[in-house]
Amino acid sequence: MGRIGTVLEFIRETVDANEIATVKVDPGGGAAFSPQHFDGTGVDAQPLPGDYAATADSPGAGGQHITGYADLKKRGVASPGERRLYCRDASTGEEVGEIWLKNDGTLSIDMKVAASVKAPVVNLDSPDVRISDEAGADIARVGDLVAVTTPPLTVLVAAPGETPVLPVPPTAVTGSGGIIAAGQIISGQNKAKA
Repeated sequence: MGRIGTVLEFIRETVDANEIATVKVDPGGGAAFSPQHFDGTGVDAQPLPGDYAATADSPGAGGQHITGYADLKKRGVASPGERRLYCRDASTGEEVGEIWLKNDGTLSIDMKVAASVKAPVVNLDSPDVRISDEAGADIARVGDLVAVTTPPLTVLVAAPGETPVLPVPPTAVTGSGGIIAAGQIISGQNKAKA
């Protein structure tokens, strides 16, 4: 038989070299009980005091385990087919961030405080990367074609008996005497800063 109660406390402990978690639950009538906490593999999450916990019987005498939690203080906003994960400030219960997979194929990440991504390499495969709500400055990469303007080259003046070095198309001399040239980036740094 399952029960529903209010979470009082989340407890982690080591038993026989294994970490287990239990949740002290107030059933709202009778003594508090402490069923085992289970969640999906790869998920590390804790309920907050005041959340509701649903339990089911476990094998063994009087055994219970958690089947799920509910934060009834927050109104759900996810639409059908969506998955929204949010985190809360442990002292106030207020939301401080979310990851929202929307049913139109978009992903929204909204953090109320600083966010960080730590990885040896971050790959973005997108034709348009924006660091803010608006398009930012272009980022040049090794292999990109670029146009540059250089000051007048002194090699244009040849020494006696030498042929002057002249720029060839696609270069052009500007009104100020500079030279516009096209080229390809052949080296660069491995860091980007926006």
